[in-house]
Formats: sequence, C-alpha cells, structure tokens
Amino acid sequence: MQSIKIFNFTGFMTIYVKMRGYLLIVCCLLTGFFFTACNEIPNCSGTSENLLKVKFTSVDFDTENDVFVLTDSLVIIQEVRSEERPDSLIIEQADTTSLLTLPVSPYSNTSGYLITINDSEYVLRVTYDREARLIAPECGIEQVYKNLDISGTLPGDSVLILNDRLLRPSDENQNINVEIFF
Repeated sequence: MQSIKIFNFTGFMTIYVKMRGYLLIVCCLLTGFFFTACNEIPNCSGTSENLLKVKFTSVDFDTENDVFVLTDSLVIIQEVRSEERPDSLIIEQADTTSLLTLPVSPYSNTSGYLITINDSEYVLRVTYDREARLIAPECGIEQVYKNLDISGTLPGDSVLILNDRLLRPSDENQNINVEIFF
C-alpha cells in the first residue's frame, strides 16, 4: 500500500526560511526609506544678491489739490562705468528707464559708478558692510550686503535709501534700494 504525503514538513521549513529572509530584506528597505524620507532637502537659494536697484522718481506739486504727486521719471542713461575702472562699461548704450540695476563689488565695501544721464556725468558711491552667512551645511555660505550708504554728485533734488540691504526680489520692482527724486 502506498502512503500519501499530505504535508511535507521539510519543504515547508525551506519555504518558511526563504520567505523570512525576503521579509527581513523588505522590512529593512522600508525602514531605510522611511528614515531617509524624513530628511528635508535644504533650500540653497539665498536671500541676498549683489545688485543695487536705483529708481528715478519725478516730484510734481499739484496746486489744485495742494499735494505732491510722485511718478516714475524716465531718464536717458547713456552709459554707466565703474569709478574704480573707468574703462569698464556696465551700460554702454542709451536706455530710457526709471529703474537702474547696478552690480556692487563683492571684494570691497565700496562701489563707485560714473553715470551719464542726459549728457551730464554724475558720480554715485555706495558703501556697505559685507557679511558671510551660512545658508545650510550642504549649501555653503552667501555674502550679505547691508547698511547701504550713498554719496557722490547725484542728479535730482534728494536721495532716499528705501532698503539698506541688497535682497533678492520676487519681482523686478520689489526691494528698490535707492530712490532719486527730480
């Protein structure tokens, strides 16, 4: 008479041991995934930039309403040169604008510009403090420009420092640093 095997214990143990090994590997992978998913990737985009924004504004007096009216003043900027290196042009073609964007020197605490507006040359000197700031260990440092001060022979009646830090704007007209009134 033949015996019928209903249950093969050694085969079952072999399958159980193999499955337990795979289950252990899957559990380790899932645990590793969950621990690495919790680590945030740092935002390496800093808030500082090395561009000075100068806005030209026209001041008119409305005698009927007895108020001052401020409007963007379009000026013809023929050229902008570095005061330290007059042979280096920053802007070399005539441009009619109300907003001038100038790079500041990352190597010194002063930047000077020779600006030709409507056939007249003006000197704009900007002094500032530089500070290194750590964004994140993975990203490195950024240079922050703060405590802006303006001097020189400037066009217009008065100059106002609106923002004494050079910050990266979210749109072009934000974070204007200096406003010159005509």
